Amino acid sequence: MPCPLSGHEDLAKEYEGRIKFVMIDIEKEHELADKYHILLLPAVLIFKESEPMEKLLGFHERWALQVLLDTLIAKTSTLH
Repeated sequence: MPCPLSGHEDLAKEYEGRIKFVMIDIEKEHELADKYHILLLPAVLIFKESEPMEKLLGFHERWALQVLLDTLIAKTSTLH
């Protein structure tokens, strides 16, 4: 089955060095799905320093993910 985020994998290249992207197969990683309450796919979890900052459930357009990522990058860069 194709990944529901396929088509957005170029985001990893665009944000390389600023954001690390990791894809996890929750059919094989049930504990992670339970831990983060993943009930709907696709799911995007955004972490900072090992703590979840944002969770998106369901499909989101590429531009919407870019806006979210750019906003989070801007927020975290002003905190330092």
